[in-house]
Amino acid sequence: MNVFTGLRVLDLSRVLAGPYCTALLADRGADVVKVEPPGGDDARRLGPFRDGESVYFAQLNRGERSIVLDLKKADVLVENFRPGVTRRLGIDHAALGAANPASGLREHLRFRSDGPDARVPRLRPDRAGDVRAHGGDRHTGSAGRRPGSDW
Repeated sequence: MNVFTGLRVLDLSRVLAGPYCTALLADRGADVVKVEPPGGDDARRLGPFRDGESVYFAQLNRGERSIVLDLKKADVLVENFRPGVTRRLGIDHAALGAANPASGLREHLRFRSDGPDARVPRLRPDRAGDVRAHGGDRHTGSAGRRPGSDW
């Protein structure tokens, strides 16, 4: 049964739980694109091997296409992960700036991982006005509303 035909999935997971989930989605028709770092997913190095390929990796990533993406070579990175995620992935501001000093990478102080609002949930509807105001989108008010107020 291909209930997920037409669904495109971007797989940033690795090793077991995420790849198993996306394999099940691919089994049911989803178009899964796995993004791997240079050198590949760690699971590619886990045995047993058949014809030089990891059986473990092949089973958990069946039905997926893979691409290699070196995020450290980015000139611009737009992300909205929770605090600490970019550091764990090795793509935080310091790591990217060191890997590509000419990139001119910048972070928005208020909402970056160590900024004053780092721990404030960003997906709450009551915060949308704040995020847009800090981004410059809500600089004027309208009749009956102050600048930056919610809708």
